[in-house]
Amino acid sequence: VRTDAADATAAADEAAGRLDPETGDVVAFSWLEASRTLVVTVHHIAVDAVSWLILLDDLTTAMRGADLAPPTTPYAEYADALTLGAASGEVLDALPHWITTLDAPPLLPGADTGNLRETTVVLPADASDRLTRTAPAALGVGLTELLCGALRTALTHVQPSPTDLAVELERHGRVAVHEDHDYTRTVGWFTSIAPVRLTAHTDPVAAAREVAERQPDERGHVAYGQLKYLNPQTAPLLTGRPQVLFNYLGRGSESRAVHVTGGGQGSPYAVEVNAWTDDATGSLHAAFTLADGIPDALTEHWLAALERVADASATAERTAPVTPLQRGLFFQAQMAGAAGHYVAQSWFTFDRRLDADALAEAMAHVIARHPVVGAGFSTDDDGNPVQVLKAGRRVDVRTVELADDAQVEEFRTRDRDAGFDPADAPLIRLTVVRLPGGHDGLLLSYHLLLWDGWSREIVLRDLFDAYEAVVAGEPFDTAPATPSFEEYARALDAKDAAASERFWAEHLAGVPGPTLLAGPAPTLSQDLPPALVHRLTAEQSDLLKDAAKQHGVTLNAVLTGAFGLLLGAHTGRSDAVFGVTVSGRDGEGLSEVVGVLLNTVPTWTKARPDDTVGGYLSAVQAARVEAMEHEHLGLGEIQRASGHDTLFDNLFVLQNFLDMDAFAEMNARHGITSVKADDSTHYPFTWVVTPGDRLTVKLEHRYGDTENARRLLDDYVRVLEDLARATGPLGALPGLGRAPEPAERTDVGTDTVVDRFDRAADRDP
Repeated sequence: VRTDAADATAAADEAAGRLDPETGDVVAFSWLEASRTLVVTVHHIAVDAVSWLILLDDLTTAMRGADLAPPTTPYAEYADALTLGAASGEVLDALPHWITTLDAPPLLPGADTGNLRETTVVLPADASDRLTRTAPAALGVGLTELLCGALRTALTHVQPSPTDLAVELERHGRVAVHEDHDYTRTVGWFTSIAPVRLTAHTDPVAAAREVAERQPDERGHVAYGQLKYLNPQTAPLLTGRPQVLFNYLGRGSESRAVHVTGGGQGSPYAVEVNAWTDDATGSLHAAFTLADGIPDALTEHWLAALERVADASATAERTAPVTPLQRGLFFQAQMAGAAGHYVAQSWFTFDRRLDADALAEAMAHVIARHPVVGAGFSTDDDGNPVQVLKAGRRVDVRTVELADDAQVEEFRTRDRDAGFDPADAPLIRLTVVRLPGGHDGLLLSYHLLLWDGWSREIVLRDLFDAYEAVVAGEPFDTAPATPSFEEYARALDAKDAAASERFWAEHLAGVPGPTLLAGPAPTLSQDLPPALVHRLTAEQSDLLKDAAKQHGVTLNAVLTGAFGLLLGAHTGRSDAVFGVTVSGRDGEGLSEVVGVLLNTVPTWTKARPDDTVGGYLSAVQAARVEAMEHEHLGLGEIQRASGHDTLFDNLFVLQNFLDMDAFAEMNARHGITSVKADDSTHYPFTWVVTPGDRLTVKLEHRYGDTENARRLLDDYVRVLEDLARATGPLGALPGLGRAPEPAERTDVGTDTVVDRFDRAADRDP
């Protein structure tokens, strides 16, 4: 309707009076002719903060005449599913917890919530920046929990006596009730509210940690609402309501979405706090709604507590668990010394000069966003390796002048040989190399304890984006990435290993012994292993893909199945055990986590001459699928469960994380003219297979001469092609009979120094 209202707020208040959910009138549009402003007013029963963004996006799209995005799961379907699940065992199991939580003493007995007053406070920009950007990573606690922890200490100051207190927390509530549900573009009121019971605190950081430990997760929030509102048997047991509500709206576009109400609706809370970070100024704002009897000093106590949190983050150092592969790397690095096999290097050349100070600032931004990038490593009181994380760590950027490629190679070798002490963080070196002709090189050296190959792309992307922003004087988002690697490592550490140990013991039962190509006592070079590369033709690559489709398996199953046949042929066995890498990124949101999520687990292939190719490959794939749930266990634990000190000396890596288009775009954007990356493992043989239009196989070898390694690589390529073309049983494949050399050497354990130390560390870490 057209309106003569003076401003948008007045128009919204007027429209709110026309809304009536019982008659279906939940949205109103008002047009202010004078200012040519469209005011959209929606009853809160129909929208939450996320829904506002969807509505505004769709309105903008529709007014442009463009097609709207496809709809997702209807809200009515979500509501029906939620109601049907309100009596499920999983939901009911938490009922005693909620009853105990609501039994907490009230903040202010008999509080009059009919007479409320509102006040808004602002935390200064400097403290806000330290609080919102630095504190979560430095203290290992989420921002919402820190803000709520500060509120809990403020409430302690105004409580008549320091007792437990229940605080209700809001969450977005968009948790799929069924696996096939998708609410990303569903409009409705999904917001869920659930209480957390907190003890009295005067330390805001301690209070925040208690919030983090005690608060329900997203699904728990929704389950509480199901019990309280959708289950007639449990609803009478949950009639109580805490007197305090806290909600952090976030920063950026979501917090800027229009939120105006008709006013006069009151609040059931004695204290209601809605906080947000202003994206323009970076300052933290909070709107307090207080009942009579709640002193205004509460807001000052809250701001003071936030200042304490911000100050604590400046010097905070904390430890966190490591992942299984990090644990193995840590012990191996301890035994090998600083100049072991665990230094990776990335060398870039640019078409321009680089600003060393800007690079240092950019790396500081990356560390703030991904704290593990600046981590050190030590052991706790029980001798277990831990990450050591500290706020504000920086990496000094050196500058050297070099005349030619020979000097560059010599410098890179010296830098790599310098190695790193895992306890001496940061485990990164950045060196700007001034080259002739007005262009520069950049050498990034780092310890493999910090991040895996997938993470490398994220680190480089964020580093160069931050560098570009620093040089241009533009802001760069350094808010800690979520979920964080620390959260991932803690969740992994909390898993019960017993079930996975039992699985691997059964899965590997019957393995006759390790599969070792390097023999019982190989001499391994300390230098970077030489690499041999074979790039298949497009025809060969297509043949492998077609074979995978023909047999109903993945390309990975074809590649690993062929590798098992190769090892069997070279060791005179019908079976083979070798290591494979798994990404560790199957969970939601893990694709952007920086850290060592990668893990190494054994694969055991068993080939019989009468097996069909399809049957063999299906068995290889089925074994991998069966093991997926247990791939988080460390290799040392797996080997112990299997009853073997070692199982293999070949590592097979399917490198499918490279996005070449994104890589090329990054290079062009930042003036990168060439890239060279080096790293290595301690295994005698590491195979890296990169799919694509033309599949590439790289073999890094630490044992034997190059001629033998070349024959091994050629044999693998031949097995791949033979397997892809095969129509008969495995026994009909050419050249896969028993090798003429005796295979006794594969029946004894490896005697490499690194593996002996590794076994010793596994037995007595």
